[in-house]
Amino acid sequence: VWTYVPGFNNEGDEDPNKGQWMFFYNWASSADDWLFLPITTYSDTNAVYELTYDYENYYLYETEFDDMDVCIGTADTPEAMTTPILQIVNRMTLNPETHTAQFTIPQAGNYYIGFHIKTNPNGTGVRLSNFKVEKISDGNVPSTVDITVSPAERGELSAVLNWTAPTTDILGNSLDASKDITYTIASTEETITHTVKPGAVATAKVKTFQGINEISVTPSNENGRGITTYYRLYTGIDIPNYATNVRAVTAEDNESMVLTWDAPTTGVNGGF
Repeated sequence: VWTYVPGFNNEGDEDPNKGQWMFFYNWASSADDWLFLPITTYSDTNAVYELTYDYENYYLYETEFDDMDVCIGTADTPEAMTTPILQIVNRMTLNPETHTAQFTIPQAGNYYIGFHIKTNPNGTGVRLSNFKVEKISDGNVPSTVDITVSPAERGELSAVLNWTAPTTDILGNSLDASKDITYTIASTEETITHTVKPGAVATAKVKTFQGINEISVTPSNENGRGITTYYRLYTGIDIPNYATNVRAVTAEDNESMVLTWDAPTTGVNGGF
């Protein structure tokens, strides 16, 4: 049974598994609505599960941006959606795209996955379809770690990633120090892999384009894929930020003034 609260509609046959689930809002309305997938039983607390679905903005315009949270919980109510899986912020799509997100469960039982549409001042809604959840690996895959993702220096169209590889799997068990961890790093411009040992300090560089980029990082080992994390950053030439420490000194004759300031070192969007 599909549940929607309250504004989602199905576009397709009477069978709600066909067509698209869509939500629309505009300047005269707002969005704070949920679509819940049918109840699913998850029995393996040692597994990594992967959600896949197709996403597109309600209108495929360059000026259309939408926000959506994907969560999991034990009931088909907004209050029960306590565990985030994926967050979509200011998403603009000119073509439909496939999204993936991985998750684990704290204990075996019945769960719902919910899609939460939120108002974006530049948005009008979303279209969702082709939902699938599958087990992709056991829990002895690398755990996630904090990764610092920064634009390359002087406007170069690339991003630099720095991190320390984990020493435990997602269940908290120690990883074999002699076994490789392979990171798959993907941007719109290229996909690269970087292999390290558990606990090693790592650095990688991936090509980007001028503007706001999304970069995904997926760890894996001989046992399978871990959880993918997503990062957004601006690379390339940017609009200069504000000058700081502006000072004005008036001449003794009050007929002139000397202005001094500290030039900006960053762009408005974090670029060069």
